[in-house]
Amino acid sequence: MRVKKVKLGEYFMLTEDRYLVDFTCGEVYELNLLGYEVIVMLRDGMEMKDIVKSISAKYSVPVERVEEDVVNFLKMLEEEGIAEVVWNEHQ
Repeated sequence: MRVKKVKLGEYFMLTEDRYLVDFTCGEVYELNLLGYEVIVMLRDGMEMKDIVKSISAKYSVPVERVEEDVVNFLKMLEEEGIAEVVWNEHQ
């Protein structure tokens, strides 16, 4: 996995109806089901490799594809300032 650690910003709240709310500016992000599941698993402390395996098994999608999609999603979260992502330099 290319991701070592992910930490959501402390002023973000995830709602059950798949919204991510930024309390610093009132911005609201609507997540698709997969994005919501990834954030829930990260919040619950799952490691990246386990998240990818879980999604791959649940949706019958190759691990490589899931990893690519999750990495792209995390890049977007990082660019938007929603999460801090520590990338593994060795992969």
